[in-house]
Formats: sequence, structure tokens, C-alpha cells
Amino acid sequence: MLRGVEGSIGRITSEGRAQLLPALTILHQRLEHGQWQDFLTAHRLNPSTVRSWRARERAATRSLLHLLGEEVEPRKKKREMPESAARQLAKAGKRFAQAVLAGDLKYARRLARSYLEAF
Repeated sequence: MLRGVEGSIGRITSEGRAQLLPALTILHQRLEHGQWQDFLTAHRLNPSTVRSWRARERAATRSLLHLLGEEVEPRKKKREMPESAARQLAKAGKRFAQAVLAGDLKYARRLARSYLEAF
């Protein structure tokens, strides 16, 4: 299927795209995080272009379902990722520095003890 990709830009016909998208979807699910874009660029496909293909397919599917009278559920919002440990540590460091500069040594000592207990 990937032999139909022409040139260094990776031009492909709409028929080729229709055949390629299901295979790319399966590959995307099976590849580890971070390998997807490397795979695409290795096969002369622009990752941004593939994302737009997928978005176009989703939009076409939604419009067909709407024409058939079926309810189309809106995509769920991505839930926010929990704050990273590095970000939490940076915030704690900022609070510690502010406490020291403000002369609140009791609070600074408490923050320092919490840090030493955690690490």
C-alpha cells in the first residue's frame, strides 16, 4: 500500500488514502508512544496530513450518521492530566523560597521536612 506514495512529500490519491487509513489506524494502535510519527516520516507521510485525513473521515462519518437520522455523540473532552511530579516539586520550591525571603522560617522548615520525608 505504501508503494503508492509518490515523491518526497508523499502524495497519495483519494482511493489510496481510503485503503491506507484503516491500516494506519491499526498500526497507530499497535505502535508504542513516540514511534508513530517516526513511522510516518520513514514512509514519506506527513503526520499532520495523516491527522487531517483522519479528521476528514470522522467528519464524513458523522455527517452520514446525521443524514441517516442517528444520534451523533459529541467527542468527549480529554480529561486533564494530573500535575507532573516535576511541576509539583517546582511549586513546592517556589513556596519554600517565598517563605525564606518573607522570613517565615517556621513554614520554610515545615516545607523542608516534608521534602526530606518524601525523598
